[in-house]
Amino acid sequence: MKDGGVPILFQGHTAKVFNVEWSPLIQNYLASASDDKTIRVWNLQNVKECKELVGHTSNVRGLVWNPEISWLLISGSWDATIRLWDVRSQKCLFVCRDHNADVYGLTIHEERPFMCVSCSRDTSLRFWSLEGLVHEMFLRVLSLEEKWEEVFGKAEAAFPVEKEGEKFYGIASKKMAKEIAEMRLEEDYLGIYERVMKFFQVRILIVFYCIMGLKFLEGQEEFWDLVRCLKGKSKGNIKGKMSNIVFIDDLYNFYHV
Repeated sequence: MKDGGVPILFQGHTAKVFNVEWSPLIQNYLASASDDKTIRVWNLQNVKECKELVGHTSNVRGLVWNPEISWLLISGSWDATIRLWDVRSQKCLFVCRDHNADVYGLTIHEERPFMCVSCSRDTSLRFWSLEGLVHEMFLRVLSLEEKWEEVFGKAEAAFPVEKEGEKFYGIASKKMAKEIAEMRLEEDYLGIYERVMKFFQVRILIVFYCIMGLKFLEGQEEFWDLVRCLKGKSKGNIKGKMSNIVFIDDLYNFYHV
């Protein structure tokens, strides 16, 4: 709706539109998935601006924006594939073909921005790692001292230019930045490293949790407590709690073929 409640009509798809998703980071941008096998990204402020993402060979169903990387859109289709898109260039970054039937839904939790979950008619629920997209960012965060603006940005009115470097814009990174700032005041550099590791390294967490269950999470806490003891900075043992993952069929790092 715009200008006193007058509806805006977006035209471009040639078949039924099944799904729409607002960008959680870039204001006024909307993605739509259609039975015409395409995804389109619309600008609410300029109805003539439309980015078309072409590559699926059947109806597009699942659609999700990454809650930290503003230009990253993920789609799932009846062609049994999941695709990662760079909306800025309209290029497909990667095609995942591990599902054996239609991909119906995709989701990402804002607190776990580098883990994507998909569901399919092949009766599986699969957890995927997006860590390959942020390896360089992981090293940048660890190497920064006070120049947080180089990595943690504020939501903008348009997608960032590729040459300007990547930044995180979401809730999880803002929370981490605040916690790291407090740790710096206390000179808890080990705590900073632990916090950064937990933010980025989802894939390792899933693999070992599925093998070892809660023992792995308790072992992680014990490991960091041991390191603190060796450094003379023990803060006591705080055991993590997590509900059991009901089913995990496969794990794959999206970005590495």
